[in-house]
Amino acid sequence: MQITVSKLVATSIAAGLLGFSVFEKCGISDNALATLLILVLALLFVWFPETCSRYLYLHRPRWFLYNNITFPPWVFTMLGWFVLIGLPLLVYWSSKGTEQ
Repeated sequence: MQITVSKLVATSIAAGLLGFSVFEKCGISDNALATLLILVLALLFVWFPETCSRYLYLHRPRWFLYNNITFPPWVFTMLGWFVLIGLPLLVYWSSKGTEQ
């Protein structure tokens, strides 16, 4: 596994989001722990997309209709980047519309 610039950028974004989540409430709250779990999952998708793809292929449910389909690793990478970038933007824009 190579450590690339995109992996380092993803890690720094996750650290910034976690720091913002912790220091927003002046301490570790339930929101910070939930944010930590989501960010760990996103970093897992960005750092190890091949492993996630292989794991999903090997542990797919029995009722899954297409037994021989595999997800390409780029799907997991894009999902991880969406959670790191897109999801916070969506939450920010949705909360901005409800403020008076």
